[in-house]
Amino acid sequence: DEAMKMDKDAEFVINMGDFVNDCTNDEWNWYGEAFQEANTSMTLVPVAGNHEGNITNKLNVGWFANMFNLDAGEGATNGTNGVYYSFDYGNAHIAVLNTNDLLSISFAQLTWLKNDMNSTDKDWKIVFMHKSPYSLGKDAKWPDALYLQRSLTSVLDSCGVDLVMSGHDHQ
Repeated sequence: DEAMKMDKDAEFVINMGDFVNDCTNDEWNWYGEAFQEANTSMTLVPVAGNHEGNITNKLNVGWFANMFNLDAGEGATNGTNGVYYSFDYGNAHIAVLNTNDLLSISFAQLTWLKNDMNSTDKDWKIVFMHKSPYSLGKDAKWPDALYLQRSLTSVLDSCGVDLVMSGHDHQ
């Protein structure tokens, strides 16, 4: 609410993932109530977090895909653990990644990202994702962060990505 008051001209809001904790009906209802004003008055750019009914939460798979109507990128899975997609905004091309695959990010997604970023003529290339390849918190030691360092960062560099933002660290 405070952010919306501060910038009344904002055209979209980005949620970097973990909309919920345990992915229950009650938590999704709470999210819907708490963010009703923002979600009904502006565009939401959702990023799949590791709590949105992904592969690690076997009781509630598919919630992210069920909650958000997104045009998934080529090669995206069936949405059990999130989706990846991209869009243009002004002079920026924005890709939203799904870092909830078994190895944080699939080969298909890396290929899609490379093709997606190399095919844009926009001046600014921006990437949003939940898990980060680099962290000062406890997540830095997990294999998924190391895998992102080895697989994703070289793609981001080779494509000339200007800005990368992530969530996941709750420190």
